[in-house]
Amino acid sequence: MKSLDDLKNIKEKAYHKVALREDKDVYQVIVGMDVCGLEHGAKRVLQSILEEVENKQYDCYVLQGGCLGCCEVEPVVTIVNLDGSMTVYEHVNEESVKEILASHIGQGIVVDKYLHKEVGDCL
Repeated sequence: MKSLDDLKNIKEKAYHKVALREDKDVYQVIVGMDVCGLEHGAKRVLQSILEEVENKQYDCYVLQGGCLGCCEVEPVVTIVNLDGSMTVYEHVNEESVKEILASHIGQGIVVDKYLHKEVGDCL
């Protein structure tokens, strides 16, 4: 940071990120970062999601979440849809991230092969 303009630019970027969190017209992608998730690769999944969102400019924001009680299907990624409903994906890895984001965030289409069928067990 070298000038007041630099500080204003930083402030504007930070403000945009906070405003985005309050936007209900944007998908939320939540990665389960609990102990079980971390043991099964959730950190790599989170990094892959962040990279893919940045590279493809998907209209969503990414959050870290806690335990959903789905230890046997970790890592899990929950997407909060535009209508507020939730979709939970199981056994997510770096490769499936690309497919899930492209289909679900990019086109609004759920990817059935990674879908956690017993959502009531987790939420």
